[in-house]
Amino acid sequence: MIIRLEKNQKAFEELLSKMLQSDPSLRIDGLQVLYELCLLKEEPFEKHLELEEEKQNSSGFTLKIKSANAVINDIITELGDYNYGAIDKIHPNKNRIFSSLIKYTDNSIYQGEYDQVIKQRDGRGRQIWRSGEIYDGLWKNNLTDGLGRYIYANGNYYIGEYKAGKKNGFGKYYWKHGDVYSGQQVQDKQEGLGQLKYSNMDLYYGQWANGEREGVGVYIFNNGDIDLGQYMNSQKHGIQIFIPKNAGYLEISKYYRGKHKETLIQLENPVN
Repeated sequence: MIIRLEKNQKAFEELLSKMLQSDPSLRIDGLQVLYELCLLKEEPFEKHLELEEEKQNSSGFTLKIKSANAVINDIITELGDYNYGAIDKIHPNKNRIFSSLIKYTDNSIYQGEYDQVIKQRDGRGRQIWRSGEIYDGLWKNNLTDGLGRYIYANGNYYIGEYKAGKKNGFGKYYWKHGDVYSGQQVQDKQEGLGQLKYSNMDLYYGQWANGEREGVGVYIFNNGDIDLGQYMNSQKHGIQIFIPKNAGYLEISKYYRGKHKETLIQLENPVN
């Protein structure tokens, strides 16, 4: 069976054909599926995966203000102090000075670099809100802009790229219960290609739009079974291919808004 996809999903056609081999020994496994998906991007998916572990040339830039939130401080202790990187990685600004403390009317405080002419946060800096939430990273035009780390009061945190005050670009979002999203963000929402690794070690990799699974994606269960297919609003919608790791049946089914409509093909999957 040949499956034809439309528009921006056509790039997945070759991968689907590799997964539809009737002989189990010829099919690609879960890790190979992820590798093939990575190749569909112009740049390797692994390029940014270790943003928070990368050690840039240190500039000796340190900040002293602390959060009063115990949950946040525990996370900082676990992660370590944020590495701001070298000064040559930051956009130039001849009016930039260091401010030891700025207090705002919303009871948030800021320490870091500041444009003394237009009175705006600019460069490297730390802001702590009344809730104890803390942002460490780059600023431009008084907004988060560039690489940064934001730790939320509920124990979640994000490390990645910002643009004009929003999460934009590549980043990793960590939930306190153990789930981790690694991938593209647009306007504070998952958009483009991204990977969601669950705390139970299940893994989803595929297309996202407006914070939802949208397009084609692969779900790899922690037992090695694979589900690959089309999604809309995070629900199965269109063609779905289920490939068991061990004995069972390879099934190609059709879904509509999360509901199974019909089984198109069912092939026995013998034990290798």
